[in-house]
Amino acid sequence: MPSADGILRILDASAEAFVFPMLDNGYVYLAAARLSCFHGKDGWAVVFEVFGYSPREGIPSTAIIAIGEGLIETESAAKFATPEAFENFRKANPYWRQDYVYPIEGEDWIDHDAGEVMRAETATLALLTKSVAAPSLSLLEQIDAEGGIGRPLHLANVSRALAQWHRKDVLCGNARVRIPEGWTELLRLDEWRHPDLVAGELPSASPTFQSIAKVIAHCEPSAYVAEEPNTHWSHWPEGGTL
Repeated sequence: MPSADGILRILDASAEAFVFPMLDNGYVYLAAARLSCFHGKDGWAVVFEVFGYSPREGIPSTAIIAIGEGLIETESAAKFATPEAFENFRKANPYWRQDYVYPIEGEDWIDHDAGEVMRAETATLALLTKSVAAPSLSLLEQIDAEGGIGRPLHLANVSRALAQWHRKDVLCGNARVRIPEGWTELLRLDEWRHPDLVAGELPSASPTFQSIAKVIAHCEPSAYVAEEPNTHWSHWPEGGTL
């Protein structure tokens, strides 16, 4: 059984190694986030699902970041140049794994010539689960006014509009990709108070994550203590600006 202090130490180590999610990641315009906690006979995990738009990728994506002990290994030595490189990867990342899902199929809806914008004539978008109406210009203008990008059709605004109306679909529900069969999901949060890592706040200093560690350590969801949430994208204006 992991201790709450032990869980917090691993979360802090992940933050110090820059693998704990930063919601104001300069390379990603945040659109939506979700947190899930799992416990099993041989381990535990905190899983973050973070949907947004990264200019480096050129298309919206959902990152699935799992931190914990006993996570499923899907990496293959064949992906690495040498067996030593594979072993070094495993040693350097004992508690963290990250996967990606791309919830919008195709790229024909993106105007690459204009740069980082949805084609104005786009009527529908094909999500992995269903087709949906493309966000209206009025909604995109409203989001753009709040986000300050200055381009209503920007893919960050499109991502945020989709997260507003189709949150379940863009977050994809793949939190268990690294979770062994039989583990129990103890807690799922669509909003919470996330530590400001850029300001030097570690998970162990956060009452939210102190309580999350107790939830996992004691298998007791009622140990969670909610603070004022800050996971809406509007709280992290520096995201995507690099």
